[in-house]
Amino acid sequence: MKILIDTHIFLWYVTNNKKLNKSTKLLINERENLIYLSQASIWEIAIKNSLGKLTFNSPFREFIEEQITVNDFNILSFNLSHFEQVTKLPFHH
Repeated sequence: MKILIDTHIFLWYVTNNKKLNKSTKLLINERENLIYLSQASIWEIAIKNSLGKLTFNSPFREFIEEQITVNDFNILSFNLSHFEQVTKLPFHH
């Protein structure tokens, strides 16, 4: 199964935060699942880090690269067609 995790799930998972529920953790840990992290989440983490709202034990880039590698996460990149689809979403998005 392909799973896109959001920023909070990523942070809770890599920091072993108790806010991450067990079923979500099991899905991420299931090696048959492909776990994706959006470039938008990495951007959001970078902004929070630059504002001092998030800190890590290592420099931002090192932390992100290590967590992506260690946890075998995939990066979901954007292209113009993805942004085009946003224009077609209902307003509540």
